[in-house]
Amino acid sequence: METWRSAGWLAEYRSLPPPVRILNGVLERLAPQYHLLENAEELASHPLLSLEQHAHYYRLISGTNSARLEGLGLLRAETRALVDALGSQRLKWLSAVDTDTLLELRRRNEHAALRKRLQSAVTQLHESQWKDVDRVATEICHELSDAIAEYDRDLKRVRARYKRVHGQTATMGLAAAGAALIPSLAPFVGVAAPLAPATKYVWDKIGERAEKRAATRSLLGVLAVARTRRS
Repeated sequence: METWRSAGWLAEYRSLPPPVRILNGVLERLAPQYHLLENAEELASHPLLSLEQHAHYYRLISGTNSARLEGLGLLRAETRALVDALGSQRLKWLSAVDTDTLLELRRRNEHAALRKRLQSAVTQLHESQWKDVDRVATEICHELSDAIAEYDRDLKRVRARYKRVHGQTATMGLAAAGAALIPSLAPFVGVAAPLAPATKYVWDKIGERAEKRAATRSLLGVLAVARTRRS
């Protein structure tokens, strides 16, 4: 305050009793929320707040607005429960996903399927349980764990498939090399034949890496990497 307020204002502030000082502090935290919410609405985006104090008051105002929208029938209770639960500390690892990756996932509209899946999980709860953030967060954690497990299984299938392919290529290479070493078969095998399996291996390896890279860049792949980093 001494940096930005005048000496007269500071003198008057110091003369106030502590409860009035506290009230003044609360009001000064609440007043800027109007502009924050206005900008968020105009930009159709959610503000990113770096200070816990600012985030605390934003959550209070957002909760009030959500309750009002829910009372007017413009916001479903399960949707509100889902949003509240995503802010739980148990799902803090979601913050490990960088903004550029989120933008790319949003551009590809990959969030739609996961959103339906999470909403389905929340809908299965009783209406009285929607207000229990921990209970909803637990269901979301289970659903995310199941989704990531599916991603892991798909990745294992890719690895197993290419392992078989590489094994077949290695067998072909050994057979071609062995035939080239036999004088009677060498004229029929040719010089380029032993190189064909090596070329096929490189081609298959490129395909394997591309397939793994595509899986990692999917929404479930991004979530799996984020949870691993936070573990």
